[in-house]
Amino acid sequence: QMCIRDRLKAVVPKAIWGCRSMYDKKSIVAIADYEFVVAVGNGIMIFDINPHGIKKTFLVNSHHNDAVCVTQMSLSWDSKYLATVVRMKNEDDHSVHILVYTIDHLRVEYRSPRLISYRNPACGAGGSKMEITCVTFSHDSQYIALGTNISAVGVVVLDHKKGDVFQVIPTNSPPNHITFNPLDPCKLCITGNNGLFQFWRITAKSIHLAPVVGLRGHALNYTHHIWIPPFADGLVISATSSGQLTIVMGGEQKGHNVHVFGQTAAATVNHGRESNIMSKGQTHRQDEHCVVQILVRGDVILALSPYNEVVAFEVRRVLQSKGINTLSPTLLSLIHISEPTRQAEIS
Repeated sequence: QMCIRDRLKAVVPKAIWGCRSMYDKKSIVAIADYEFVVAVGNGIMIFDINPHGIKKTFLVNSHHNDAVCVTQMSLSWDSKYLATVVRMKNEDDHSVHILVYTIDHLRVEYRSPRLISYRNPACGAGGSKMEITCVTFSHDSQYIALGTNISAVGVVVLDHKKGDVFQVIPTNSPPNHITFNPLDPCKLCITGNNGLFQFWRITAKSIHLAPVVGLRGHALNYTHHIWIPPFADGLVISATSSGQLTIVMGGEQKGHNVHVFGQTAAATVNHGRESNIMSKGQTHRQDEHCVVQILVRGDVILALSPYNEVVAFEVRRVLQSKGINTLSPTLLSLIHISEPTRQAEIS
């Protein structure tokens, strides 16, 4: 733990630019070892910080005069494509637009990004403005999934290489996070508020829902989820706004929800290991215990809170009973880091 803290304290800036970050959205994306893309106005800008060359920037033209601003970005898994959600001049409240850039052509002036638009065909007068809540690529970079704030629309899946809409998946609540199955681009996992935790299989002509069996979080708000290798097991771990992790394998929840942040988490995560938890007398914010991000490397899971808390777990598959195919995943807590600087941020 001390080694990790020492390394973090040793981080120093190599280059500094000024730009405005988009609230709760991805406004900067790394496209190479020393290259980053930042949303700037109605386009994007490349920042090159190669230590062996001259640090420079390159403004990428959107090639669309009606583009007003970029609101969100997502990079494909193979780093070949960049999708940006844009707002257009005089757009109505029921349409969304994205520009898809080819990374290799970002610096080529005459190569324009592909514009793909979607309009809700069932919109009515006076309805809520349709906005994008999340964007993600399939692992083969063929499809792009757009989560919307309109439950009747739910998720719009685009075939960006053909430039058209592939399928629309209505949901009972606006999605917060969408992922494609790493082994099958026609299978998706969708999580969101009000217990939204669903698996879908889609084709060009149909959609099929596979709800989670034994879900114990029908009132939870799921903020983020991630697929755990080996992907053939169908193991997904999802985080909630109340500081819990949910384990689902093969479309069925395994065990109870695991508390990560909060007073209940203190007993769960400590287990005799070093832990620095907030005292009970301190003021709590509504989103204080939210799990905003979970990361995976091998069998190790990292859960992050908005206030400098990091919890590490090891994913273990244990034998619940004798027989074949009775392995069930469980989370073994490794370490819980909570920096004192969190109090200053909360106050």
